[in-house]
Amino acid sequence: MGFVDNYFHRHLAGIDFDTSNPGFKHIIFKPQFIDEIDFAKGRYQSIHGEITAQWQRDKQGNIEYKVTIPVNCRAKVLLASGEKVLPSGNHNLTIKSNNTLIL
Repeated sequence: MGFVDNYFHRHLAGIDFDTSNPGFKHIIFKPQFIDEIDFAKGRYQSIHGEITAQWQRDKQGNIEYKVTIPVNCRAKVLLASGEKVLPSGNHNLTIKSNNTLIL
């Protein structure tokens, strides 16, 4: 079942590690927003703390993407609309149906 868990966490929710900075000190969020589903959620307990990511699509096609980055860590969010570097904490991002990113 490890392959299924890996797919949900790394691809649907988007939680991934940075190969140039192992150990989840730097996190990569790269979710895949699949048209057939409207919601995905994942969490990973790293040595630095809990990492979470979830997204939900609304009726207009906008996606709200929420991530939690542990203390003293940072993350890069990679989306079709661009990328954004985020510090530790809780973050809410909105991706409009036209791929515009709003923090």
